[in-house]
Amino acid sequence: MSTPIQLGKSRETVMPAYQIRIAYLTQYRRTRHYFHRLIIAGDQDLALTEGRAQLAKRSPNARIVHESALLRPDSRDIEAAMSSGWMLRDGWWTRPIRAGDDLAIIAMHGHADSKHINARTPAGCIAIDRA
Repeated sequence: MSTPIQLGKSRETVMPAYQIRIAYLTQYRRTRHYFHRLIIAGDQDLALTEGRAQLAKRSPNARIVHESALLRPDSRDIEAAMSSGWMLRDGWWTRPIRAGDDLAIIAMHGHADSKHINARTPAGCIAIDRA
């Protein structure tokens, strides 16, 4: 289970979003494991450094086989979603329900559970916030 990532604090400069992919081996098994994260950083090297740090928390004895950081094409949407309070949790974008949220728009772009709105894409987050 992945932990929620909240990196979108209010900033004056827009920082790009990188998709981090790290393939690694553990000391006990010789099978390859994969670590994927969405990280907002100033450049590709900082994103890889942050990805390695998060992997070290998860698996301290991991031996990295391959790593890559790709600039996401929807980087601006991700930054806008994070700055308005959305968090990425287990592949879903989520934020608490607000008083003025339109339930029809939420149903078109995602779904709501007891106290949170969930959307699959950053574009869905932006569409829900615009309504």
